[in-house]
Amino acid sequence: MSTLPRAATGSSVSFFLRELATFGFVGGIGTLISFLGANLLRTSFDAGPVLATLLSNVISTSVSYLANRHLTFRHRDSAGSGREVAVFFGLNGVGMAIQVCCTAFTHYTLGLEGALAYNLALLAGLGLGAGFRYWSYKKWVFTPPVPERAEPRTASDPGLLVVSGQSG
Repeated sequence: MSTLPRAATGSSVSFFLRELATFGFVGGIGTLISFLGANLLRTSFDAGPVLATLLSNVISTSVSYLANRHLTFRHRDSAGSGREVAVFFGLNGVGMAIQVCCTAFTHYTLGLEGALAYNLALLAGLGLGAGFRYWSYKKWVFTPPVPERAEPRTASDPGLLVVSGQSG
């Protein structure tokens, strides 16, 4: 359900699909950064699977925040506050933990150490983490605009009728 006027969104379904497509585009950029960064760290710098995943995701998360704020959820409230950034990175930490658990489980528990197994674990973790991120960003980070409230009327307001007395 969109908080923008119907005329601004067309239909809520098409608005949702546009928002989801933009989120997917931003996610695709983040995925490239995560995959290329993790593989570069593993092959060129001999980083372990967890460290490579963590470092590439920190960079990906930074790029994703900026792109989601200015593209995907630009129509939602933002004070540019530290709260928004902190919640975004906190929720990304959960998404990153999902991904790291997939790569760690594949490497350390299953003993699959090849490039194919590593990249499949990265892909599974990215997919699960992306689902969590989309849901959580909409719920806690890029919140709908808050409707303006009318000022409360007082007894001195000439448009307010004050009735006194006892009923009954």
